[in-house]
Amino acid sequence: MTTSATSTAAGPRGITVAAAAWTAAAAVYAAMRLLAFVKLPVGGLELWSLSGAWQARAGIDDARYVPTLFQALTALLLRVEDSETLPRLAALAASLTVPVSLFLLRRRIGEPAAIATLLVLAFDPLQIAFGPAATAAAFDVPLTAGILAALAVLGPRPPVITVAAFLLAAAGPLPLALLLAAALTHPRADWRQPAAGFAAAGAALGVLAASFGFGAGWQGITVPPFDLFATGFDAGWSTETTRRLVALYAWGPAVLAGGYLAIRAARGRAALLGDGLDRLFAAWFGVSLAWCFAAGGSRDPLAVLSLTASAAPLAGRALAWLVDSLGSADWRRAGWPLAGALLAAATLLGPLLDWARLGRVGPGSEVVAVVVLAGVIAGGLTLLLRWPATRAVAILPLAAAAAVPWLAGGFAVAGGSPNEPLPSPVTTLQASEIRDIVTGPARDPVGIVAIHPSLADALTWPLRGSRGLVAASRIPPNASVVIWEAAGAPPEGFRTFEGRWAVLRERRGPDSGFLDYLRWLANRNTLPVRDLPAAVYIREQP
Repeated sequence: MTTSATSTAAGPRGITVAAAAWTAAAAVYAAMRLLAFVKLPVGGLELWSLSGAWQARAGIDDARYVPTLFQALTALLLRVEDSETLPRLAALAASLTVPVSLFLLRRRIGEPAAIATLLVLAFDPLQIAFGPAATAAAFDVPLTAGILAALAVLGPRPPVITVAAFLLAAAGPLPLALLLAAALTHPRADWRQPAAGFAAAGAALGVLAASFGFGAGWQGITVPPFDLFATGFDAGWSTETTRRLVALYAWGPAVLAGGYLAIRAARGRAALLGDGLDRLFAAWFGVSLAWCFAAGGSRDPLAVLSLTASAAPLAGRALAWLVDSLGSADWRRAGWPLAGALLAAATLLGPLLDWARLGRVGPGSEVVAVVVLAGVIAGGLTLLLRWPATRAVAILPLAAAAAVPWLAGGFAVAGGSPNEPLPSPVTTLQASEIRDIVTGPARDPVGIVAIHPSLADALTWPLRGSRGLVAASRIPPNASVVIWEAAGAPPEGFRTFEGRWAVLRERRGPDSGFLDYLRWLANRNTLPVRDLPAAVYIREQP
């Protein structure tokens, strides 16, 4: 009997629900990024960053080489292979550390909230697009999560503080939002403590390494987070503006995070500000919102990436609270109002999608029906909100309404939809074919390749490794290949290399109208694209 009991106790333990949830969430997170790694074209900030890293690898001064630590690593990897594969693998490997960091933080933020946060990050379009992308800021989100985990597990030890300060000083601008939030929530920090000295030393080393280009040569005094932050206001890293990217991809988690903070605030100041980590997350979210507001008219996706990263832990806590509240809700009382609201919402979609497809509002009878159905939805939700035992149920359809377009965006971005505005602008297949022309037998090996200045930046990455490239506003007499603006006749002594040549493709989002947005949600392949055309000329042989 004793032997049997001991054997049973020592036998293999079953997999817990938490372990299964962590495994599933991490698998989804990794799968979405692997899909994006394979499907996404090079474009936007990644194209800008790779171009700068290639110029540094070639020993050419270029303003696109900031450099951050990751961009310096990219320049090094390009010496091994002149493609985006190895830098993307490095970015992917870094992004896959985020689940580990959240797992280490689970006791601090709560296990259900940590798992929900991972799921929010797993499906977020911005996080998917930038997770495996070889951008100058590729280390920012993994670094932010990793430092929070290291401080939670190891504490503010001198080695942790020094390494963290060095990495933050050599990173992109996203950790700046968290650092500012920490300063706002801890205004009375004693900077005379030894930890402050270690932080200053680590940051100084990071700035020094970046100023020397991490081995590429003296760049001047360089503080990568601030330099990249300032550059984002003027650079064309996205076809859509920051404000539009928020509206297209980021409003779901932002609304969920804001709703959670509003609920906590309604319960009193102590509920909102009592927990130190909640204060930090709330301040981080507020700083990111301010960044998006300030950069609203620019084309900087990093501000939106910061917004979704800061919204994720608050949205995760909101989802964990919602699931817990739904478990204790009075479903018998909530059943009829919820069913009526959901049925009315499903019916309402029919005429709205028809209007979106036609591009105009339907006849008066349909308008009356839509108004009545909207009233039914509002009435059902009002009934649910009146009773304390069913208030959480009222949030469920609102959360679903925010989640559906957000999830659709995540899957569309990960799948590399050809009309998706993220990322954009992107390189084209024709740009690769131009590289084949420049390096092929059609080119006179003695001559140079003349590129119009308006096309030079777009062709830096596609023509990497090609020799004899010169950006010139006039065609040099020793040019054998000319890549010029697509207008006018061929220059004297040259013939047109037949084909339709486009060096960049811009993929814009839907127009600002609600029906245009709804049409895009129903069919994401309806958006037009615009190419940056070019003409290719070959010198005629005598």
